[in-house]
Amino acid sequence: MAGTLVYAVLSPLAVLTMVAFATASSYRSTVRISRQEAMAWPGAVMLGGCGAVLAYYYTWGVVLSLALILLVQRAYFAQVQEGVARIHAERLQQATAELRATQEKPAIASSLIASACDLVGARTVRILSEDETPPGALAATMPSGQTLVAEGRLGPGHWTAQERETLIALAGVADDAFKAADLIARLQDVTNAQTEAILSIDGEGLVTFANPAAGGMLRVEELDEIVGKPLDDVCSLRVQRKPLDLVGMMRDGATAQDADATLHAAAGNRTEVAYSFNPIGGEDGDARASEGAVLVVRDVTERRAFQEALTYRAMHDELTGLPNRRSFLDRLDELLARSVRTEQHHAVIFVDLDRFKLVNDSFGHLVGDQLLIQMSDRLLRSAPDSSVIARLSGDEFVILLEDVDDTAAVQRVTEATLDRLRDSYLIDGHSVQVTVSIGIAVAEPGQTRDDVMLAADAAAYAAKSAGRNCIRLATQELVDASRVRLELEAQLRDAIDHGDLSLRFQPIVDTKTRALSGVEALVRWERDGRTVPPGEFIPLAEDSGLIVYVGRWVLHEACRVTQGWNLAHPERPPVMVSVNLSALQLVQPSLAQEIAEALETTGLPPWQLSLEITETALLADIDVNIATLQELRDIGVRVSVDDFGTGYSSLAYLRQLPVDVVKLDRAFIAGLGKDPVDTQIVAAVLRLCKALDRRIVAEGVETELQRQTLSRMGCPYMQGFLIARPMRTEAFEAYWESLNSDGANSSHPTDEMPAAVES
Repeated sequence: MAGTLVYAVLSPLAVLTMVAFATASSYRSTVRISRQEAMAWPGAVMLGGCGAVLAYYYTWGVVLSLALILLVQRAYFAQVQEGVARIHAERLQQATAELRATQEKPAIASSLIASACDLVGARTVRILSEDETPPGALAATMPSGQTLVAEGRLGPGHWTAQERETLIALAGVADDAFKAADLIARLQDVTNAQTEAILSIDGEGLVTFANPAAGGMLRVEELDEIVGKPLDDVCSLRVQRKPLDLVGMMRDGATAQDADATLHAAAGNRTEVAYSFNPIGGEDGDARASEGAVLVVRDVTERRAFQEALTYRAMHDELTGLPNRRSFLDRLDELLARSVRTEQHHAVIFVDLDRFKLVNDSFGHLVGDQLLIQMSDRLLRSAPDSSVIARLSGDEFVILLEDVDDTAAVQRVTEATLDRLRDSYLIDGHSVQVTVSIGIAVAEPGQTRDDVMLAADAAAYAAKSAGRNCIRLATQELVDASRVRLELEAQLRDAIDHGDLSLRFQPIVDTKTRALSGVEALVRWERDGRTVPPGEFIPLAEDSGLIVYVGRWVLHEACRVTQGWNLAHPERPPVMVSVNLSALQLVQPSLAQEIAEALETTGLPPWQLSLEITETALLADIDVNIATLQELRDIGVRVSVDDFGTGYSSLAYLRQLPVDVVKLDRAFIAGLGKDPVDTQIVAAVLRLCKALDRRIVAEGVETELQRQTLSRMGCPYMQGFLIARPMRTEAFEAYWESLNSDGANSSHPTDEMPAAVES
C-alpha cells in the first residue's frame, strides 16, 4: 500500500518538476495537482491493500494482484493520453481559428509563431523564405513556398508524428491566412481608390463597411462615425421625393442596377446619384435569406446637369430660346389627347415670315438672326400667357392657344399679333420692314396633329398666295388643295427617280428666212396617260426645291440628245440648244462644275449650249450672280436673259450682266403692230441690245403680223407657236428634216401638245 501511494504521488510531481525546470517557469505555478488526481491517490492505496491481502492468503494471489495493478495502470494511461489528445486538438482548433480571424500579415505571423511554440513544444519557431531545414529542427512547407521551422524541442526524445502533423496543419492554415490578408489588402486598395461610395450592411441593416469615397460623399471625417450605425441613420435614397426602404429591399431580395436617385446624408447635403444595390449571402442562393447587402453610389450631378442641358437644347430653338418643333408637337399631342375627353378646342396659328431671304441677302444673316429674335419677343408679348409659342423652322413660327371658346377670340389674338409684327424693326442702325402671312386652324376633338398642322400650313399657304401680309382661316377646301399639292409633290419625286420626265423641243428661227437657228429644251411630265401642264408642276418644284433635280436632269438629257444629233447628222450645221436654269440652280455653289461635267459626259461642245436665266433671278443678288455668270462663260457656254422686261431696272442692269442673248418677254410681243407703246418698248430694247452687241430673241410670236413687225424692226430671231409648238424628239427631227429637204419656211404647228404656257 505504501509503495502504491509513493508511486501515485511522486510520478506526477517528478514530471511537473522537470517541466518547470525545462521551461524556466515558476515551480509553484507549474506544479499543480487537480482535485480529481488527488482523489485517485486513496484509490491507489486501497488497490495496493487489496493486492497485499490477496497475496497474504493465497500464494498465487501475487500474480493476480500484479496483473490487476498493471491493467488499471494501462487503462489510466490510455485515459490520460485521450485527454491530452483532446486538449491538444482543442488548442490546435483555437489556434487555427485565431489565424483565420486575423487580417493583417504581421499579426498572422506573430500568432503563428506563438501557437507553434505552444503546440509542438519548441523553444523557437521561424518562417523561412527558402526550403532549408536546420539540423534537428521540425519543418513544414507552405503551399506558397515558405517554410515553417520549429527548433529546440522541449523535453527528451525526438519530434513526434503528432507534433509534425500539428506543424503541417498550422503551416497550411497560415498560408491561407496570408493569401486572404493579401487579397483583403488588394481589395482595400481597390475600394479606397474607388470614386464611387461603397457601403455594406448586415442582415440587421447596420453599416459594416464604408470606403473613403463614402465618407467624403456623406461628409464625415472618420469612417468609424458611420460603421456600426443603422443605414437609415447614416443616409437615405429618394426617388421622386419618396424614400427607398433599402433594408426591406435586402430582405425581399430586390436588386437595382445604375438607378437614379437623390442621396440625402445625415449631414444635410443632397447629391444626385446613380446607385446599385445587391443582397449578399443567404443559404442555397436564396436572396430572401440574405446576410447583408452592398450599396454602390456614384455622384452624377454633372452628368444630370449635362443631360438636362441637352434635353433643353433638344426641345428649344438655339437662336430664339423658344420651344422647337419637337417640343411643340409633343404639347399638341397632349392637348389633342385631352380634348377627346374634355371636348375642348385648341387653335394653331401658323406665322410665316414673308421674303425673309431678301432680308438675309440685303443686310446679311446677322441682321436676319436679330430680326428673328425680335420677332420672337413680339410674339411672346402679344400672345396670351397660357399659349405656347414655338419656332418650327427658319422663318416659321407657331402659336398654340389652349381651350379656346370661339373662332372670334382666336381671330382677335391673330390680328393683334399681325399688327404688332407689322411695325418696323431697328437692327444695327437698319430699319427693317417685314410682313407675315398667317394661317389659323382650330383643332376639333378626334383630330390628329398631322390633321391640324396640315390645316394651319394650308391656311398660311393660302395667305401667301393671296398676296402676303394677311390672315386666312383653314377650310376643308384649303386642306384638300394642300393634300393634292403634297401628293403631286410626292408623285413628282417618283417621276424624277423613275425617269417619267421627258423633253420637248421648240425651234428658234430667223425672223426673215425662218431658217433654224437653235432650239429650246422644255421639260414635260406625263402622269397617268396625260401631260401635266408646266404651270402646275414647275412652281411646285420650285417651292419644294425639286427644281434643282429637274434642272439637272434636263441639262444632261438636252446635251445628250443634241450630241446625238451631231453624230447622226454631221452634214447639217450644228444646232444650239437652250436650257432653262432656275433661281435655285443659280445659287448652287457647284453649278459651273455640274455643267462642265454634263458637257464632258455627253461630249457636247460648250458653244452649242445656251443657259437661260430669268431676269428676276439674275437681279436677286446681282453681285454674286455676275460672278457666277462669268464662271459659266469661262466654260464656253452662252448665257441668255429669259423673260427680259419683267424685272426691275432692266435696261440699267443689262450693261453690267455678262450675257450673250436677250430673250424679250412675250408680254411685249403681244401688242406689236397694234399697241404703239409695246412697239416702242421693243424698238428701244432692240437698239440697246444692238449697241451692247447682245443677240436678241423674241418669245411668244404667234401671228404673222408680229413676225413681220419684228423683221422690219431688225429683230433677228424669234420663237413661238407661229413657227412650231414644243415637239417631242422624233417630231422635231422630222421638222428639221423637212427644213433641209425642201427649204420650206412655213409654220409647223403640228404637235400633239395643246397651246400651253412655256416653261
